[in-house]
Amino acid sequence: MFTLNILQQIFTLFFAILFGVMLGSLDKFNPFPFDKIKKNSDYNSVRKRRLIISLIFLNILPFIYFILILCFLEYYYDHYKDNLNVYLLMGVPILFALSVFLFYRLYHVFAKIGKDFAFKDVWKCNKFDKCKEFNTYRNAFATFFYFILPWIFIILIQIYYCLFNC
Repeated sequence: MFTLNILQQIFTLFFAILFGVMLGSLDKFNPFPFDKIKKNSDYNSVRKRRLIISLIFLNILPFIYFILILCFLEYYYDHYKDNLNVYLLMGVPILFALSVFLFYRLYHVFAKIGKDFAFKDVWKCNKFDKCKEFNTYRNAFATFFYFILPWIFIILIQIYYCLFNC
């Protein structure tokens, strides 16, 4: 039987909540245009490409990330549960759960770069060019930030462990 340790439980809870928030905030892009894919539509191929991109960036990649982080947290907890303060370890899964916005920001970067490839109908209907949220450089930096932040925290925990327990 498979049981989750406390870090995995916290990560699963926060990941699920933040994943729902992330998907809920993408309504303006219509990432899953099942209702608008019709046989006789000018934007049918664009919508199909957007559907494939959305499935990859918003379903498949987050699921792979979720599984990898669960495996990492199992190892991490087993290795450090006796040596570190449990409350200090609680920040690790929360920061890893915040990384779900990595995929949100990647999706925004791709929506801006590939607006003629898969987002032509969305950009035509909405005025996104004036919105600061769709700045490609800011979203790319935020993607890097969401990925690197949990690892920096783990390095700081390692330094703390070496200073006070070595």
